[in-house]
Amino acid sequence: MLIRPTRFFFTEPIVTAVSVMSSVVFASVYLQTEGLTVTYEAFGFSERQASLVFFAWIVGLTLTIPLRMYDWRRVSQGIQRNEEVRPEDKVTGAYVAAPVLMAALWWFSWTVPPVGASISPYVSLAAIVLVGACTNEFDGILQGYLTDSYATYAASANAPLAALRATLSGSFPIFGRQMFTNLGSNIAGSVLAGIATIFCFIMYWFYKRAEITREKSKYAVHTGHEGDEKSDA
Repeated sequence: MLIRPTRFFFTEPIVTAVSVMSSVVFASVYLQTEGLTVTYEAFGFSERQASLVFFAWIVGLTLTIPLRMYDWRRVSQGIQRNEEVRPEDKVTGAYVAAPVLMAALWWFSWTVPPVGASISPYVSLAAIVLVGACTNEFDGILQGYLTDSYATYAASANAPLAALRATLSGSFPIFGRQMFTNLGSNIAGSVLAGIATIFCFIMYWFYKRAEITREKSKYAVHTGHEGDEKSDA
């Protein structure tokens, strides 16, 4: 039961990349539930007022609707033209989310106390709205991509993601408050922004090489002529 998911995580680059990115971005939400309270109490918010900051994430979820509509329209048009729909045709949101998440986290990191103590808290709240939108894209879109790419083996491909996401989500809150208190919100936020910057490079690789990598895998779905030739073989 554990052998194939473990093998996929260490030998399938797509599974590795998606599992790490999606898990870290998703688990960072739990880290921020602890850290953002520290950040906004420094603005003078009460503990109850600081907890209301998390509604900004909910607002961010609505920003993903246009991307879902775009992907749906793109796939529908391909079907109408009798074109084969590739898994890569459904991940536009993740390509957009990567640079936006990076920018939003850098934006947040340097518009909060102590460096941004004189800046209105609503400036950094706008960044959190974008973080919420991007978190939804990384979590939902990339997991869907794994399912589309591995079809019959989707359970084994998603298992490493589920395990890593659960582990990190349970671990991050343990040190979230200490991280933002001891490092300060500017540095703690910059750590998250730095990770998001690395994810931008991974998503660039994803854009350039994901389809080729998928076609070379003996477990993933093959599309196009190259996939047909391999299936015949």
